[in-house]
Amino acid sequence: MKGRPARRRDRATQNMKSSKANAIGFLVLVCVAGLGYFGLIHRQNQKISTLKETIAGLTRSTLANEGMENILEQDRLSLLLLEERLDKYTKNSAGKKQIDAFLRRFASDAEEAGVNLSQLRPAEVRKKSWYAITPISVDLEGDFGGMYRLIRGIEKGAAMATLENLRIQSEAGKDGCRATLTVNLYLKPDGGA
Repeated sequence: MKGRPARRRDRATQNMKSSKANAIGFLVLVCVAGLGYFGLIHRQNQKISTLKETIAGLTRSTLANEGMENILEQDRLSLLLLEERLDKYTKNSAGKKQIDAFLRRFASDAEEAGVNLSQLRPAEVRKKSWYAITPISVDLEGDFGGMYRLIRGIEKGAAMATLENLRIQSEAGKDGCRATLTVNLYLKPDGGA
């Protein structure tokens, strides 16, 4: 009988050793699985970070494109406004031929009077009930006598015109002077002067 308890002890010891080996094997398996799992999680986190960076880059790119679209839209609107103004000018330019003829004649008269034109710019036509007014901004340089003859020629010319905002300045040490004025050219609504 003595042999039986020793065998039982030996079996119990073997079972315990076997249990310890199984436990160690299980722990090793858990550790390996855990490391594999955490490695997988780390790779997935890296992929998520890469995707986040890609999304952020695309968002910045999209915002930049939207910014460009906004700029393009503003340019389109500016172009439409300019086209409208051009249409308005060409439609409302009562007597465009007469205005052009007046400007050519005025430039020729200035040349004959020895006066230089640095600006001769018509503004938008202002229509009234039975006539239209075209203001023309004029900047002149030359001697006073030539300017006087040119200005008197406007008042005595074939076209009905008035002068306003006349400013004459002489330059120290120079024989000539400068003048700015507005010539209001009156036209019939159908374009005749």
